[in-house]
Order: sequence, then structure tokens, then C-alpha cells
Amino acid sequence: YHHGFFDPSIAPLRKAYMKLMGTMTLIIVIILWACLPLYWGSFWLELTHSPGLTAWVVNRDAGNFIGDFVQQAMVNSSHGMWDPIPEGHLGWQVVSAADAGSDQDIETAVAVDERVWVVLVIKENATAILQEARANGDPSYDPTSVLTWYFSEARNEIATDTIIQELINFILGFTAGRLNTILAAEYLAEIQGNTTALAALARAPQTIAGPVATTMVNLRPYTAPTAIAVELVGSIYLIIVTFIWSNGHAAARMIVAPHLRTSSYLRLRMIAPLIFYLPLSLAFSMISLPFKLPFDGKYTYAGGFFLYWFFCYLAMSALGLAIEAMITLLTPRFAFLFLVPWIIANVSVAQTPFELCAWFYRYGYGFPVYNLSEAVRTILFDTRNLLGQNAGILLGWAGLSLITMPLFTLIMRSMEMRKARAE
Repeated sequence: YHHGFFDPSIAPLRKAYMKLMGTMTLIIVIILWACLPLYWGSFWLELTHSPGLTAWVVNRDAGNFIGDFVQQAMVNSSHGMWDPIPEGHLGWQVVSAADAGSDQDIETAVAVDERVWVVLVIKENATAILQEARANGDPSYDPTSVLTWYFSEARNEIATDTIIQELINFILGFTAGRLNTILAAEYLAEIQGNTTALAALARAPQTIAGPVATTMVNLRPYTAPTAIAVELVGSIYLIIVTFIWSNGHAAARMIVAPHLRTSSYLRLRMIAPLIFYLPLSLAFSMISLPFKLPFDGKYTYAGGFFLYWFFCYLAMSALGLAIEAMITLLTPRFAFLFLVPWIIANVSVAQTPFELCAWFYRYGYGFPVYNLSEAVRTILFDTRNLLGQNAGILLGWAGLSLITMPLFTLIMRSMEMRKARAE
């Protein structure tokens, strides 16, 4: 304990230290370069991919000026034919009023089946209603009833709040402004010198000053911002918790491993995590209770909470057993070589909708964190119900690890037994 770091007498030790840390640094750099671009890339060129966000325009005023004007504006925006338009646009499709159905059918398409991200509805007979309101001086005329657009924020709050609303507000504001200018100019030219018509306008000024406006209907509001802690960030902590437990288990099982038959040791490896994940997942789930997450969004509050716990347990099994399997091969010392890619590969597909990402990010449909996130959204906000599919995928990952872990254990244990005999 009396040497300096650059003391010549410890040169071999210093060289070994520098070699080890240099190698470790190089390995970490390689992991960062190999994995982090996957996460960065999930946010890259979002607006370029925005046409993948399907939007319907339902024209219930077909064949009339207002309906056809707005419909054509949406179609033109999809093809970049209306200048100016923002960078990026939604993928607008014209859907007939008959095919779109009632307002309830539209809610089903947007929030229940999630077949479409946005539906813009042009009010039935909007042009005729405006003409009648102007002629009669109807003060009850409501411009905001002309254009109504529906969306589900809870489907993905990042896409809806930062992409969809920005693009919708721009194109509808621009369209309504241009349409109102044309409507006002044409009508004023038509009634020039007509004192009766001018008096009617005085009673209903909204029919000339902005007769077309929009109403936004958020079918599934993202009412609990704290939910991001359990949908995404919490999943990272879930992986870390299982990693810590696996490291502890790796040390603890070595106490008894030399004294156990192989069959008994394999049962210990497979059953112990599944037992201990129960209290761990319950403790993790209970953290959300004081923060008043809406567990009654789809079911009863108690039912929603216990279903959430069930999915946390499945996710912990899917994520943790994979770590248990890989830690067998890599040993606790080098388990980070799997942990970092495992976290990044899962998180990269759980934030941004696949429609806004490059095609290969769709691998996320089969990954644990994405399916946990989708299940949590369903429980909290009553979004599209794929709980059976989500549970099946999580169980599939757990099942895969319950196959690979014994296989890896047999390989490593046979090596340990040969080494013990040799000694």
C-alpha cells in the first residue's frame, strides 16, 4: 500500500490494468455504436413517415361547396399539391358517409379497432345549413359543428400530441381560413345592396365572419401523464430489477449447486425465479397505487390493478428469464453484454408508433416491453383490446427462456463437472 500508480516496480500490474480497462472501454464503445443507433433511429424522420398515419375524410356534405372544398383540400395535402403545407402530412383517404357509418361506428374505427388514426367528418348538409342560417339570420348557427375530427390520444400520446395535432391544426386552420374568405367574398357580392340580407347577417354575424370552424373530439384522452412511468420507463426498471435479482441468484445458487443433482439444479434454476417474481412484481405494481393511475379505465379499479399486476408478472418472467438464461453463458461478470442490447431493443419499439418508424422496427410487435405497454394502455385507457395476444407473446418469451436456460445450464454444468474431476 505504499506505491504510486506510476511506480516502476508495479509496471506489470499497471500494464495489466490498462489492458483490461482499455479492452472494457472498447467493448462498451462497440456496444454503444451497435445498439444506441437503434433507439435514436426510432425518432428519426418521423415527419417523413407521417403519411403512414392513416386518416379518413368523411364528407356528409358531398356534392356541395363546403364538403367538396374541404375533402379536396385534405386529398391535396396528402399529395403535396397545396402550398404552403408543413413538412410531412397524414395519409388522407376519402371514405364515403355510408361506409364510415354513424358517429358510433367512427368511434369504433378510431378508438376500439384502431383501424385509423384520425377521422374528419364534414357535417351533413353543411352548405345548405349555412345558406339557410344566413338567409334567416339564425343566431344559433354554430360554425364549430361544421368540421369535427376524432382521434384517440391514449393510443400513443407522443404521435397524437406532437405529430397528428400539429399537422391537423395546420391543414384545417389553413383550409378553414381560405374557405371562409371565399364564402364571405361570394356572399357579400351576392347580397350587395340587399338591406334585408344585410340585416339578417347582423343578427347572425358568425355566418359571415368564420362560418366554418373545427371541433376536436378526443375519444380516449391520455388523462394520467404518470402512466408513462408504467408504460415505458417502468419497463426499464423492471429489466434492471430482474437483472439485480439474477446476479444475486447467481451468487446464492453457487452455495448449493455443487451438492445438487443435475435434475434438482435445473428445477431450482427454472422454478425459483417464477416464485420470487411474484412478490417482486406485486411490489413493483403497488408503487403505482398512491399516484392514482386510472386502473378503472376499462374494468373495475381492483380488477384493473390485479390485471396490471398479472401483466407485470408476465413481463418480469419474459424479461428476467431471458437474463437468467444469458447470465448462464456470460456469467454475472459479463452479463451487461446482453443487458444493454436487451434494454435498447425493447425500449426502441415502445415509444413511437411503427407507422412513424422504418419498416424493420416492426419486430417490436413480438417483443416484451411493447406488449406490456399495449396491455397497460388497454387497462388504463380502454384502448384496443389485445390482452390475449399480449399475454401470449409474453408467455412465449418466458417459455423460450425455460427451454434455453436448462440447455445452457447443462452445457456450463458439464464443463464445471469436468473441471472438478480434473482437479
